Amino acid sequence: MPIQIPSEDRKIQQEQRILEQYACRWAVLAAWHDELTKRRVTLPGDLGQRINVARTKISSGCFSVCEVGCDLNTIESALMAWDTSSPTNNADSWLHLLAEAMTDSVDTRRVLQIPAVMFQYQKCGISCNCP
Repeated sequence: MPIQIPSEDRKIQQEQRILEQYACRWAVLAAWHDELTKRRVTLPGDLGQRINVARTKISSGCFSVCEVGCDLNTIESALMAWDTSSPTNNADSWLHLLAEAMTDSVDTRRVLQIPAVMFQYQKCGISCNCP
């Protein structure tokens, strides 16, 4: 007979899983921001700060998934607008990575094998390799 998990525990587990996906999404967004900076695309001055605030919210675990999702949506919208208006538009490949980052499958692991994304993901603080 399967063990029944109380609904509150299931909710916490679901929110934790979503935050882990958001951490992967954040890592892709941060890597996208870095790539745009390297391409010398002029970005809004506060975008880097918004990215750091989102990282802090994700890694602290003290903010709702709704609030973190709203922050990530705002960041994604800004990056999309600036990339699509740049002469070397690369937005489609980043959107593809974002879609993979939010799946519950092998695709997420593939996204995390991209060095720039993996670096950002580790910086986010979700994954810990402590002994």
